[in-house]
Amino acid sequence: GYIKENQNGYKEMHLGERGEIVVNPKGVEISLEPKYKLKYMKDVKPNETVEVIGSIVQVGDLRFYEVCPECGKRTKIDENGEFVCPVHGKIEPAFAYLLNVFIDDGSANMRAVMFREQVEKILGKSEGDIANAKGNAELLENFKHELLGDIIKLKGRVNENKMFDRIELVVDDVVKDIDPEKEIARLKGAE
Repeated sequence: GYIKENQNGYKEMHLGERGEIVVNPKGVEISLEPKYKLKYMKDVKPNETVEVIGSIVQVGDLRFYEVCPECGKRTKIDENGEFVCPVHGKIEPAFAYLLNVFIDDGSANMRAVMFREQVEKILGKSEGDIANAKGNAELLENFKHELLGDIIKLKGRVNENKMFDRIELVVDDVVKDIDPEKEIARLKGAE
């Protein structure tokens, strides 16, 4: 086979007619690098998967949107005002949510966007708690204020937002209970 870089900067393996895949070949050991590389925010680049640590300095509004309860894809409203999934047709939608925060590590700050499970993790709320807060401005505002100043670790993929000329983190995982001194020592060791 051969390796090729795709248009998003990721490597792909391609097999030709003579290509072969051998699953778990005897005598071969593979060591994998960590998926996420710990970095200062000033050093992250688009298309990297990174781990960053910082304080939450700004919290956006919790945004709700309609999704298909079967596959989770975003729905559209048809000409009859009914919700339609691109896979399952007309459906009764479920709600999903996203949250944007800005975190700062002293070297730079970065916008991070979180969806569903990561939102539940960072807020420390269940899906039901979040759904019950929909439309309750005071409760949603309390959710935001509870986060300000928290020190967190985020793991995710760095994207380039060309519209705002900045890089952003699409979060895969949120770690709230961290030991800042231990993490700073790890970060200094990664330099």
